[in-house]
Amino acid sequence: LQFLPAFFDSLYQKKEIANPLHSSFFLTTAMALIALSRVFLGKMTDRVDKVKITRINFIFLSISVFLISLIQNPLSAVGIALFFGASYGLLYPVLNALVLMRSDIKDRGKVSGVLTMLFDTGFSAFAFINGMLVFHYGYKLMFSALAGLMVLGFFIFSFLERKKT
Repeated sequence: LQFLPAFFDSLYQKKEIANPLHSSFFLTTAMALIALSRVFLGKMTDRVDKVKITRINFIFLSISVFLISLIQNPLSAVGIALFFGASYGLLYPVLNALVLMRSDIKDRGKVSGVLTMLFDTGFSAFAFINGMLVFHYGYKLMFSALAGLMVLGFFIFSFLERKKT
């Protein structure tokens, strides 16, 4: 998400869109949906299969990240942000709950800390890698690469889940 303002500016500067596009259309919508999905759907996730929810959110998040590269106007920014916010809003808490449920009660603090660290490290490390992708190949390839990485995460998660059963 840290690349959105620069991506939208580049679309306008390269004349790929007729009018400047403010990142607030996407960011405000996505952040609102992330918060709302956690508040209103959080309890529902207690009653459903967390593995299925995680898989579905991996898929939808991958699609929405790819779709970011196709944003052309405020309406498409808001529409894709709704899709992104709903999927991202549930992915982290459901994955966190799944990991904690499978952990010994005495280890849950450590496990939650490690999961949070891995998410934060991923965001930090990929900021540098994504910056290099943008510099050499452009934003659209960067969003495609991120979507591909999320698809890879889906397959790794699914593989590890299958090994458990």
